[in-house]
Amino acid sequence: MLISSLLLSFSIIFSSIYIGNVVKISNLSKHDVNKEVITSELLSMEETAEYLKISVPDFRVILEKERDEREGVSVYSSNTFIEYIDLNGRRYYSKKQIDKWIEHNLYNK
Repeated sequence: MLISSLLLSFSIIFSSIYIGNVVKISNLSKHDVNKEVITSELLSMEETAEYLKISVPDFRVILEKERDEREGVSVYSSNTFIEYIDLNGRRYYSKKQIDKWIEHNLYNK
């Protein structure tokens, strides 16, 4: 009876440790996948210029022109201008939003 109780106790302890490690590993892999998806959707200024197949100085000219245009407008479509988010002092651009901006400008100018 004592041996059976000890075996059962060791089995429960081992199973708990094993299940805990599996849960940790699956959570880590989900986090890494989400991080990859987010990272691939956000582009730096250089990556955005490359995505648009233009130089970084040309991309800056577009941004400056849009900034000047935006100052004179109070209401505009969300795809009229290239939007960005600021993370730790760096601007990042959404690949999806860039695609929408391209489509908007193809058909509305």
